[in-house]
Amino acid sequence: VGASRWQIVDNVVLSRGRDRRGDAYGIYMKGGGEAGRIERNIVTCSAQGDAPVGAHVGISLGDGGTGAAYCRGDCAYEHRGGRIVNNIVAHCNDVGIDVARSTGAVVLHNTLVNTQGMLTRNPPSDARFERNLSDGRVHRRAGTSSETHDNVRRFD
Repeated sequence: VGASRWQIVDNVVLSRGRDRRGDAYGIYMKGGGEAGRIERNIVTCSAQGDAPVGAHVGISLGDGGTGAAYCRGDCAYEHRGGRIVNNIVAHCNDVGIDVARSTGAVVLHNTLVNTQGMLTRNPPSDARFERNLSDGRVHRRAGTSSETHDNVRRFD
């Protein structure tokens, strides 16, 4: 929360979910931080065949609803200028990559397997999705913006 210029690199994250109902994230940055890098990680939301409780998201810039007392600055955004690059995200019952209340995000060269794709949501979100391989699609909710370039949607 509120971390700036942090790097989360070369990890294996095996999320097993929660005992109670609620959303779960493999890796995320939030709280008004900026310029974080999430790179070369393997994130598995659940083992194949598991039935997790709640929504499971692989990697997220933002969301989490950071309280004002914990935000860096005025909390106008959850993260600014973050990069999600060269990750593998698998078996998430929600999107594999989420950009929520985050600006200037770059999502590049990721592979998503058995997820609902990638998403921008909750203004003022904006992101550039480029050269990702996914069996899902890029979703954009009202009030957000995204650019997509050379993404491949199917595994052929």
